[in-house]
Order: sequence, then structure tokens, then C-alpha cells
Amino acid sequence: MVESFGVVLQKTREARGIDLEEAAEKTRIPKKYLDCLEKEQLTFLPGETYVKGFLQNYAEYLQLNPTEVLGMYEKTKVQLSSAPLDLLLESKKRFPWHFVIAGVFAAVLITVITVLAVSSNKKKEAQRKELIASIPKQNVYFLDTTPIQKRLYKDDKIQVKLEDEIVELTVKNTLDSLELETPQGTQIIELGEETEIDLNGIPGGEIVLFLSDISKLDADKGAEVQMMVISNDNMNAFTFDLPAVDESGEGTDFIVETTDSEQNRKIIFDGTKAYPVTLSAVFNGVCLFRYKIDNRDPVETYVKAGETITITANNGIRIWMSNANTLAIQIIGDGKTVNLERGRKGQVLVEDIKWVKEDDKYKLVVLNVD
Repeated sequence: MVESFGVVLQKTREARGIDLEEAAEKTRIPKKYLDCLEKEQLTFLPGETYVKGFLQNYAEYLQLNPTEVLGMYEKTKVQLSSAPLDLLLESKKRFPWHFVIAGVFAAVLITVITVLAVSSNKKKEAQRKELIASIPKQNVYFLDTTPIQKRLYKDDKIQVKLEDEIVELTVKNTLDSLELETPQGTQIIELGEETEIDLNGIPGGEIVLFLSDISKLDADKGAEVQMMVISNDNMNAFTFDLPAVDESGEGTDFIVETTDSEQNRKIIFDGTKAYPVTLSAVFNGVCLFRYKIDNRDPVETYVKAGETITITANNGIRIWMSNANTLAIQIIGDGKTVNLERGRKGQVLVEDIKWVKEDDKYKLVVLNVD
């Protein structure tokens, strides 16, 4: 018998030695909703949009395939729905062979889909491991007063010239936070943090480093940083702007320091740190829709009325839409939900939804992109 989505969530969490309090803290989903998901108490959960967002976020946190978990959820809903009254009355008159045949066909279809999904996941995992294996190990980067942007991996080296001496830093960890071994001890940098690092024990840092991207689940993905040696001439120019994404979809989303030139923005959430957020878009008409999550490749799809797209990001999302009036967008994070304003009929709209750092606080904002 195929396990239900609630059983899979609970068993996976317990197998990883995680209690509900820790899971709620890490996912920013209230504990009571996590408990309802695991017990499949759907009547105690908020609307359909929230449930799918919670499931995707929770599945990614437990390192499960979100698509498979959402598929199991849909099957559970079908099983829990009541049969129409006329079918119940008809079943008393004759044996429902058509239901039996349909059930057998559905079971075979589900088995085929499951086998194909498992095969596809194994292929993707093999490709991911091959890509990771191809990444050069123990890279050495020489740092001067020119800012550079690199993705660092464990055991990479950063070299800095101080007077007549070459000082070296070593990457020790790239999971959840960046850990650097320096001559003055271990330095830990959190996502979105800009830090001055002391190399010689004299008050004041010699280099500045900004952590723009890091995985909470996979250390092999490395950590993207921007860094340089501090000088009197370059510190005023040391800002981290979001790279533009052209028609080819190239570019990287990350937490940025805001500037006075940013206009026409709406603040959705704010707090002392950034956390994953879920975007849910419900379409009431046809629309060409494209989105880019964090550092991933852009995804483009043609959406019809009644369809829903749910995506989760750590740092930022850029969305393109050919008819902004055809979709209603909700942003879900930290147990809260905010509805975004609809665009005009026929309006082509591009928006950035991203975390920014401003006055030592993090703010999730929506920016219209020209």
C-alpha cells in the first residue's frame, strides 16, 4: 500500500531526528499547521493555496521531492471526497464493475508514473553529482582592492597581501552559513551579511565580504560571495546591486543593500533576518508567464484559466507576465500572507520580489522593473 503524504512527512522528519518545534522554526510554518499536515487533518488547515505552499516548503526542508508530495496530497483529497448520491444509490442495484476496472487502471497508471518519476529523479541526482564532481577543488583566489564575485567551496583558499606577507583564509563550511578559517580565528558569515574581516589583529578589518547566496540543505552547492581588500578609495563604491536579467535569463538574484534611487516599491515583510517565502499565482485567463528563482534558470510556461503556480525562494523571485490582470498573487512567509495588487488588462509586467538589507533590517519588497 502506498503511504499517504502525511505519513511520509512524519516518518521523514522523525528519521532525521527533527521535532515539530525545530521544523516550525526552520520553515517559518506554525507548528499547529505542520501537525495538521502530518495527521492529514485538512479541515483545520487554511485555504488550498496556503496548504500547497506549506507542503512545498516543508517537503523541500525535509529534502523530499515537492512535486511527489503535492501529488500524494491531491490523491488524498480525492480519497476523502464523498461519492455522489446517485452513484451510491446505483451501487446498491448492481456490482460496480466499472469502478473496479477504473481503480485497476488508475493503480497501473500511478505505478507507471511512480516508476518514471523515480527513474527521472535518479537521473537528475546522477547529473547533479556529476556536476558537483566536475567543480575544481581547492581553488585559490588572490584578493586586492578590486571587488570580485565568486562561488566558494569547502577548502578553497583566499590570499591577501599585507605589507610583505601573504595571509591566507580557508573555507571550512558552506552549509547554511559561510565559515572561514582566518589568522585571527574562525569567522562565520550569515546569508545577506556584509562583514569586515580582521587579518592582523589590529583594530579594523582588512577585507570586506558579502554573502549573497548559500544553501540551507546542500553544502556542495557552495557559497556565492563578493569581496575585496578595503582601501580609503573603494569603500564608498562598495555596494551590491542586483544584476539585470536580460532576455536570455542570465543574472543572479541575491539580497542587496538598497539605494535612494529605488522607487515604486512595496514592503511585504520585514524583520531581523531573511527567510524562505512562497509565491502562489492563481490565473483566471491565458497568460505567458516566466519566473526565475534565486540562482536557478528561468522557467517559461503558457498558463490557462484555473491553473495555479506555486514557487518558493530563499532570496528573490523575478516574474514576467504578458497579461498582468489575469492572475492573483499571494506571498506567504513566516505564517503570514499578503495579496499583491493586480495589474491592468493586457499589461506586460516584470516585477522583482526580493530581500533587501536596509538599516540592519531585512525587508521583502516588490519592485516594478522597466
